Amino acid sequence: IPDKIPGPDEEPPAVTIRRDGGTVIEEYRQGVTRTIVMVRVTPENGITYTYLDTDGDGRLEGDPKDGPVAPVFYTLYE
Repeated sequence: IPDKIPGPDEEPPAVTIRRDGGTVIEEYRQGVTRTIVMVRVTPENGITYTYLDTDGDGRLEGDPKDGPVAPVFYTLYE
């Protein structure tokens, strides 16, 4: 099983949803220490974007080959 797919005995992530003005911020935390694994931001006017912890260290970072700007993942179709 790849690292990002939880096993059958893993607890699902805890989700905290908060508002900052018209923006909705969803924080997904997992494990005993409740480290952040994903943040989804839905602005009042705009496209929803997602930041991921790609290496499991609790920091939301981008791929070094993409440069200093972290990639943003957009949902194009659901």
